Parts: sequence; structure tokens; C-alpha cells
Amino acid sequence: MSFRPDIERLRSINQEARSPERLQAHYAIERALAAQLRQSLPDQRSRLYGEVYTELFARVPDHPQHKIDPAKRRRNTGAQIAFLRPHLKPNHVFVELGCGDAAVTQGIAAFVREAIGVDVTSSLIDPDSAATNFHFQKTSGIELGLPTACADLVYSNQLMEHLHPDDARAQLKEIHRVLKPGGRYICVTPSRLTGPHDISTYFGYEPAGFHLREYDHASLATIFREAGFAKARSHITVKGRYFVVPTGPVIAAEKLLLALPTKLRVRLMQIGPVRNLAGVTLIGQA
Repeated sequence: MSFRPDIERLRSINQEARSPERLQAHYAIERALAAQLRQSLPDQRSRLYGEVYTELFARVPDHPQHKIDPAKRRRNTGAQIAFLRPHLKPNHVFVELGCGDAAVTQGIAAFVREAIGVDVTSSLIDPDSAATNFHFQKTSGIELGLPTACADLVYSNQLMEHLHPDDARAQLKEIHRVLKPGGRYICVTPSRLTGPHDISTYFGYEPAGFHLREYDHASLATIFREAGFAKARSHITVKGRYFVVPTGPVIAAEKLLLALPTKLRVRLMQIGPVRNLAGVTLIGQA
């Protein structure tokens, strides 16, 4: 398997210290495991999601997830909480999908009536430090196990791209079900315009690893509408300030960028104000 011609620039951007041989080994393992997910039947995936990640982390001991800097993790958690706070009120019920260690959910608990973390396992959560208005809800992957119309705000960060496209649609319908009328879902996911954003970034221009699909605003807004959301708006960042804008102008800008040659587009979106489109943050209203 050959590397992309810009691999050294990518390694510098990603602060990737592993050797080319270790990157190739990681890619081969993850691509094979991801193929199992892509080819699996719906009733197999609730089991496979957990199995393939467990196998990947066991077979790739130098995987970046094994050595995340605690200080960097704390900064990231703080940034997410600061981003979410303007969307919350003291009487709100907040739900985070794919909560992991629930650091964000528990941080949000101080500002809402109830904070619920949803994930396939609670193994990363410290029950002794849990806020009194926090609780964990286990999920098999699609069904959330929450009452209909119970949540004011649902949030996920770097989750949608890991789902089989069929499961992404099904989960959006489930999110719509648990939202109160007028409630919102904030979905943060990498943009396909600058992707891929999994290990296959070093080898090609389409995701072949555990990012089973990467989205742009147009494709994500389409499946939001199919799931029943009344409207969707884009959330962009300019010089550290957040703006909620109609999706139309953002989608138009993406179309212009998608018309460029792939290599030129990916390079362009690493610099200047165009970088504001490097991620996809969509807010769907029930």
C-alpha cells in the first residue's frame, strides 16, 4: 500500500510520530475490520461495533487513543462545554450520544436540570465523581432507551462518521423521537471536503477505516430532513466566535470547493478562512 504524496505534511499537521511501517500496519488492520462493518447485516452490527474496536486497540498497541494527553483532553472538554452553554437553559434535559468518560455530560450537568450520557459501555465513567443529576443510559448502538419527547438538547461529537450509513439514518430517527417539539440535535462530525480523517488519510482521499462515511453539510442536512427534522442550520466558527447560519450559503460554498481537483481542495482547506468549512456542525430542530 502506497502513501499519499503529501504524507509528510499530514504527519506534521497530525503530530504523527509513528514510523511509516507502523502506519501501514495500523491501516491494514483497521481497513480489514472496517470492511466487516460495511458488509455486515443490521442485526450483526450491534455486536460488531464493540468487537472491532476492541480488536483494533489490542492489535495496534501504539494507537493514538492509547496515549491521549490528559491536559489536551481537559482543554477539549472545556471547549465543548463552552460551545454548548449558549444552547442550554437551567430547566433543560441534555443528552450526549457516545459520551465516553462522560466528562462533557457531567460538566454540562451544572447548568441543566438533568444530564444523560448514552454509550455502549459505562466502563470509562467514574461513578464516585458523578453529579447527582447525571445518569448513564446504555445503548446497543441505535435505540437510545429513552422516553419519547424527553430531551431539550441532544449532542454528539465525532460519532456520526463511525456509524454504518444505514445506522446513521436509523439513529437520527431515534434522536428525533426523544427530542421534545422544538428541541435540537447538535451533530459535530468531520467534513469529507478535507478527509478522510481516519487512518486512511495517509493513503488516499476516501475513508477506508473506521470512518464508515464522512459528510458535508448537504449530505448531512438531507438525512436530517429524511429523519423528520423540521429544519437544519449550520454552525460555523470565525476567529473563535460561533455563528448559526442557514445551510444554503454553506452548501453553496461547499459545492464550489467540491468542483476543484481533490488534491487542490484538500490543500486549500488547510489554510485561511476556508478552514471554517473544515468541519461539519449541524443543528437540527425537531
